[in-house]
Amino acid sequence: MAEKKDPGKFTVRFNAADPQQRTVIEILNQQGRYKAQFLTNAILHYIHSPETGTAVGSAEIERIVRHVLAQQQTPPVLQQEVKQAAQIPASLSEDEDRDAIFKTLEAFQQE
Repeated sequence: MAEKKDPGKFTVRFNAADPQQRTVIEILNQQGRYKAQFLTNAILHYIHSPETGTAVGSAEIERIVRHVLAQQQTPPVLQQEVKQAAQIPASLSEDEDRDAIFKTLEAFQQE
């Protein structure tokens, strides 16, 4: 591939028929002349954030899934013991566990 004339210049066309891309179109249009900075911040955050799933391995996914399954099968009285056995910090809520699973699955689907 030939070298670009201006390596800092990009042309991107979004698909307005795709609901997710339509949302991005709206967000970017709200940025006015600061689209480049907004995209820079978003990409760097995505790349460096452990929540994106890029830093989560299969062992971590398995641990989370086992924890959720154990919670569904265990009476509430024993759930604290299950959390300790799964080495999950007590500060994590069930919603955070579920969100972590969904984010991880979404990251794998995008690859």
